[in-house]
Amino acid sequence: RLKLLEAYGIDLVIALPFDEGFANQTYKDFFQALSEHLPIKHLIVGDDARFGKNRAGGPQEIKSLNLFKTTYLPKEAYHKELISSGSIRSYLEKGVLKKVKKMLGRPYSLRLPFDAMNVIREDDIQYKWTSGAEKICLLPSAVYAVDIHTNGKKLPAIAFYRGSHSINNETTL
Repeated sequence: RLKLLEAYGIDLVIALPFDEGFANQTYKDFFQALSEHLPIKHLIVGDDARFGKNRAGGPQEIKSLNLFKTTYLPKEAYHKELISSGSIRSYLEKGVLKKVKKMLGRPYSLRLPFDAMNVIREDDIQYKWTSGAEKICLLPSAVYAVDIHTNGKKLPAIAFYRGSHSINNETTL
């Protein structure tokens, strides 16, 4: 996501850890602290954005803070279906990548750092790479065309992604 934001000219991204303390903040405390550290003049969010504990900070509550101007953008739709992270995740899990591409406006990509210590040679041409993707990848088991980016070069490759779910819904590759 950071690479995508950078490509669109975003100058600053502040990624805050979403822990129990953060989750229990009121919307007032959150925006008060944010305003003290950043000179926010205009906030632009989706029309269903809610802030603070129990999602208590909606459009009227945020406006009543009088800290900045807020613009709420309507949701986008693809063939009359509202685009949301939930619908995109669902299509990813089903392997419907053409629909995912249309909803995202770009092909789905997963960028993982390569660590040679996580590679096991299985035979003369096949390697097994454990990447940690099981925590973030939602794709079904399949053979995928992939690009490997290394030393400024892009190399086409084929990857067999095999995920299996255990009884407690943990994914392993």
